[in-house]
Amino acid sequence: MIPRPPILSTGLLSLLLGLASCSQEPLQPSLLVITLDTTRADYLSCYGSKRSRTPAMDGLAQSGVLFERTLASSAVTPVAHASIFTGLYGPGHGLRVLAGKGGDRLPSAATTLAEMCDQGGWDTAAVHSAFPVSRRFGLDQGFQHFDSFEGKARIDETGKTTWDVKNLQRRSDETVDRTLAWAAEAERPFMLWVHLWDPHDPTLTPPASFMQGVPQDGQGAYHPIRLYAREVEYLDLQIARLLKELRPLAGEAGLIVALTSDHGEGLEDGMARHGWGAHRMLYGEQINVPLILAGPGVPQLKRVTQLVRTVDLLPTLTQLLGLPTPGGIDGLDLAPLWEGSDAYRNAVGDLSPRAAYADQINGYDGNASMVRRRPDAAFQFVWVEYPWKLYWRPHQPESSELFNLAQDSTEEINLLATRPRIAHRLLSALAERKPWVTEPYGAPDDVDVEGALDALGYGGGSAADDPAGPQPYPWKWVSVSEALGLPAAAGDATLPIVTKD
Repeated sequence: MIPRPPILSTGLLSLLLGLASCSQEPLQPSLLVITLDTTRADYLSCYGSKRSRTPAMDGLAQSGVLFERTLASSAVTPVAHASIFTGLYGPGHGLRVLAGKGGDRLPSAATTLAEMCDQGGWDTAAVHSAFPVSRRFGLDQGFQHFDSFEGKARIDETGKTTWDVKNLQRRSDETVDRTLAWAAEAERPFMLWVHLWDPHDPTLTPPASFMQGVPQDGQGAYHPIRLYAREVEYLDLQIARLLKELRPLAGEAGLIVALTSDHGEGLEDGMARHGWGAHRMLYGEQINVPLILAGPGVPQLKRVTQLVRTVDLLPTLTQLLGLPTPGGIDGLDLAPLWEGSDAYRNAVGDLSPRAAYADQINGYDGNASMVRRRPDAAFQFVWVEYPWKLYWRPHQPESSELFNLAQDSTEEINLLATRPRIAHRLLSALAERKPWVTEPYGAPDDVDVEGALDALGYGGGSAADDPAGPQPYPWKWVSVSEALGLPAAAGDATLPIVTKD
């Protein structure tokens, strides 16, 4: 006879089950961060686009929170991504340019979201679509799996250093394939960064079947604006596939999804308004980006109208994941905004006013040959206290601008001369941050980087535009009032400018 197991009393059984549940670690959600390169918010239909239809991103917004007014910290890829993953603006994290020794790599001392997740027990991975987010820029910190790009430079027939562009990037369908192959073997919970590149340039276009109806010129080149819109739609198709496959893999703890862009693009309307169709400038076309959050801990069907910044993503995600938020960062938790608060909450619970910062140090960037054609683009610093936006050019103070975004969303009416008190307040706030760079960076250790970036369209011009590289600027330190041409004021902060004399 087989002996019967002992019968446990109801009380004892309950006690044992309680002890077992206490011994289990609480379930942690997985995290997917999607960064869209060179993608403007106004090309997503959930942001009102009439040029592109983006049902996957629209659905993501409906299942979570969409932030209507999000500003990027820079209009070049590695600098902007460093801010997303550290919660710091450029002066804080140290990656300021694309090509310049001492300013073109995220320092190892910087703490990234991936490092925090790695230390917290998440399986971390990044799968990329182009060179400018490679380990060359220090963006691999904290990732156990880092699927990015390496390569060698070559000298073309003109003597210019360049790069094999076809091997520098991949289309979003291949990136998603590689992502899903990793995710199928990943441990839970996982933290995954997927970088999608398609709208950046016309080197790789969607399949011909997807491009039907897009006009082409006599050489077979697609109409640039129609191509850009269709590439955004192709991204959306791949995002739909990515979300469909990843959500079940996250398990019952669920998947938090954060979607944003590093920066936008000038395009046709930017060229018409501001004389520039690419990036490396800081008008709305370049720094107004999408931001959508969804998943455990995030409400559905919410739209936040207040000004937010991409640096706010890190502290928001650490709070959602139950990780400690590092002190001393620029970003602030976004939860109070979707909860109805009119102010941010930082790591220690203080309330702070909303302001945003962005910069471009093109004048000391060995890759920014566009400065030759746009001298006003050499040094750009933006400070926004909505509705006011100060666009400060310290090397050309006379070309600086002040916009009232509530009345002039396209940034075409310069009010700097007619609103001196507001200009003084915003410039003082900017000067207090001390974000200036007044000494050139050295030449990059790896001479191939400039050719790589120029081949991808970051330089904004040919090598002949700026054969000598970044030039020195004769900086002079003055008060905020003097910089604005105003009477001296007690307690003024100081800042560097270049004067005409």
